[in-house]
Amino acid sequence: MKQRAITGIFILTAAILFVCGSASAQVLVVGTEGVGCSTPQYSTIQSAIDAAPAGATIRVCAGTYPEQLLITKSLTIHGDNGALVQPVDMTANVSTLSEPTAAVIYVSNAAEVAIENLIVDGSKNGIEECAPFLVGVLYQNSSGTLDHNVVRRMELPFSLNGCQSGDGVDVITTGSASTVTVSNNSIHGYQKNGVTANEAGTTVLVRNNNISGVGLTTGAAQNGVQVAYGASGQVLSNIISNNEWQPCTDANTCRRAGI
Repeated sequence: MKQRAITGIFILTAAILFVCGSASAQVLVVGTEGVGCSTPQYSTIQSAIDAAPAGATIRVCAGTYPEQLLITKSLTIHGDNGALVQPVDMTANVSTLSEPTAAVIYVSNAAEVAIENLIVDGSKNGIEECAPFLVGVLYQNSSGTLDHNVVRRMELPFSLNGCQSGDGVDVITTGSASTVTVSNNSIHGYQKNGVTANEAGTTVLVRNNNISGVGLTTGAAQNGVQVAYGASGQVLSNIISNNEWQPCTDANTCRRAGI
């Protein structure tokens, strides 16, 4: 069923207290030294991920990080307010799916990966064809939580708006089971799907998110949340809007589309 709604601006106002999961968990700090970011150990998020032991927490100070990230171990990544992951000229970094995929954050074969309070932005992706497939956060054969993030602008240039590409969040099983909770996020400006859960062995809980497409479009038909191809899960208490497809470009020469 199509849903037409006026989407308000989603503002992340909740003050999130950064707490280390346990007294013994190692905390690695990423950023540039300055107010609010004293003694950072790493200048890039990926270098901290590579150095971190399993179970560590990575604190990302406010700033812009032009990176595509790969996570293959249990970690918590917590962004300070204003921590923006915005890669430039993205390339395919996932070759194990049915099509080459460029993910801003790729979680592969890892358990208990928590991503919190980041802004994940695809507006500078630089992709100029329908491939590689564009996605903001991809959990493949992995489990964890995606909580209190903003995932936005997963779209190609307007001339490519018919490409079946541009998902906010994907959870996909191609081997080990994937169980992911997607909660309290703003996911908007995607070209194809807000949240996708595909394949048997995938379980998602999609809860308390604001999920908004690009609005009326003659390009790719959008879905707010897709759970398909044997995946299972629950979709609860979300605001889902602006997923509208209109192939008619001239009211005088084409029929009204079915609703």
